[in-house]
Amino acid sequence: MNLLKNKWALIILGILVLGSIGLLFRKQLGPMFGGYTKSTRGYYYRFVEGHELEKVKGPGYHIIFQYILLGPNGDTIENKMVPSVQLQRDYPVEAKNEMEDLMQIASPGSLVEILVPTDTLRQRVNSNMKVVAMEAGKTAKFIVKIISVLDDNQFAAYENKRKIERYKKEFDEMDAYAAANKGEWVLDSATNIKYIVRNKTEIARLKFADRVEFNCEVYTLAGDLIVNSGMEGKKYKTLIGSNSFSLEGLETALTFLADNEEGVFLVTSDYGFKEKGYNNIVKPYAPLLIKIKDIKKIVE
Repeated sequence: MNLLKNKWALIILGILVLGSIGLLFRKQLGPMFGGYTKSTRGYYYRFVEGHELEKVKGPGYHIIFQYILLGPNGDTIENKMVPSVQLQRDYPVEAKNEMEDLMQIASPGSLVEILVPTDTLRQRVNSNMKVVAMEAGKTAKFIVKIISVLDDNQFAAYENKRKIERYKKEFDEMDAYAAANKGEWVLDSATNIKYIVRNKTEIARLKFADRVEFNCEVYTLAGDLIVNSGMEGKKYKTLIGSNSFSLEGLETALTFLADNEEGVFLVTSDYGFKEKGYNNIVKPYAPLLIKIKDIKKIVE
């Protein structure tokens, strides 16, 4: 009887001890109960899909990936997991942070969650105001999709395919806009810019190294206003070719015009905001509409 009592006493004592340990280390043990593994850097990760690579790769590889960053309350801080976005970078032969650690070990097609202290992110990504505003002492979460891991030859073929697909999409959007807005559109084959010149004169076209002033408006093809010099209350001035504007298309468009002419231009993202887009108004790789008027060549 005493032996039975002692047995139950030991079982109860063991349960109490384990419970105390669980309470004491609940922050450390909690992620593990959710299927997370602790890395050598001390962060927690788990594979939702896919698996770890058997062997870390060396140089000469490239990763195609997407990700979402969620704040401590599950709010979306950054979303790069949309169909139009495929990020790319060299395979990290030497990992320097939790994301690169993951990229070293994740197989193509993997979907992985990584838990990261907000304090770590706030120190490292201090240019993102949403990250800086996250509460200290909490945990954020990266959800990372490894689309593919490519060698140099495969990556070159991938980039070429993506470029062809991108250009086709942009050209289709520009053609659709031109068809819906009738006019004498001209396609310049050297730049792939579609344009209309109004008030056309016989004066020589502007050229690189000419100094000019002008008014302009820039829109997305959906009609969202991005730039309006008139609303700013000033004419823009530039030495054509000096790259004084963030939009390369402005200076290039000027070379299709002469004094007192007006132009409407459809330009690819190469002359716009390229792969980054602009302030959630312009999507990555989006063509733009540029209108230029009141041009005057400045003779010094």
